[in-house]
Amino acid sequence: MKKSLLILLFYILSQFVALNLARVAGAVAGGGAQPSPAVQGASLLVSSLLLLLLLWALRLVRFRPQGRGRVRSRWAAGLAMPAVLLLCLGLSLLFKPLSLDDGGQMALFDAMKGNVLCLLLLCVVGPLTEEMVFREGLLRHLSAAGLPPLLAAAVSAGVFALVHGNLAQAFPAAVLGFVLGLLYLRTADVRLCFPAHALNNTLAVLFLYFPGAEAALLPDGLGRTLAVGAAWTVAGAGMLVLAWPHLRLVASSAAGRKPESVGKAAKS
Repeated sequence: MKKSLLILLFYILSQFVALNLARVAGAVAGGGAQPSPAVQGASLLVSSLLLLLLLWALRLVRFRPQGRGRVRSRWAAGLAMPAVLLLCLGLSLLFKPLSLDDGGQMALFDAMKGNVLCLLLLCVVGPLTEEMVFREGLLRHLSAAGLPPLLAAAVSAGVFALVHGNLAQAFPAAVLGFVLGLLYLRTADVRLCFPAHALNNTLAVLFLYFPGAEAALLPDGLGRTLAVGAAWTVAGAGMLVLAWPHLRLVASSAAGRKPESVGKAAKS
């Protein structure tokens, strides 16, 4: 439990460092107290990379778990990623009629899309950092502290939702975090969580570039919106159920030894 709290503390401190780094950089560049989106993105990128390095150096997270094997079925692994995408798209439609406030986050992301460093943050470094913090970090150590795996996944997902800081992102993030937590528990590392998370973020960024494509996917009318959202959510859940039995790790011939079981990985 102490390790989970320490990881969360480091994550919060990294966000604080990023905010102040952006303010200093903005002031130096003559941008005043409010830094530009590009500066904010660059500072978050730097703080995220430093956070990953710190967590790895303190052995709070593992980039390559001991005894790493391979997923039993490649098609199942490939199916899991679009399944997560469908879940996210479906949930976004289901929550859309609520008109939840996003705290200006989408406007910020839209302003970031023209900067290469910001794109790297949104599509790669951000998802990797969150998976290392909330799945490899919080979830694994909560399980090691004795919490039942599903409860540990729920707690990790709840914290993941809270750090988004707005209702529009929090509800879908809670479900996404729980699903990614289940994938982590199934495979004992972030090999599926990170690509699925990165793919989800990349699709969201692509919608910023091509708003017409997003509009084409969104049905008109409350009833159709809810119906399509429910259909996509059920389809994504069904694909995960189909892939689930085939997502366990098996021994890799390259590793030459049996991979960690999920239970053992959670308690290491």
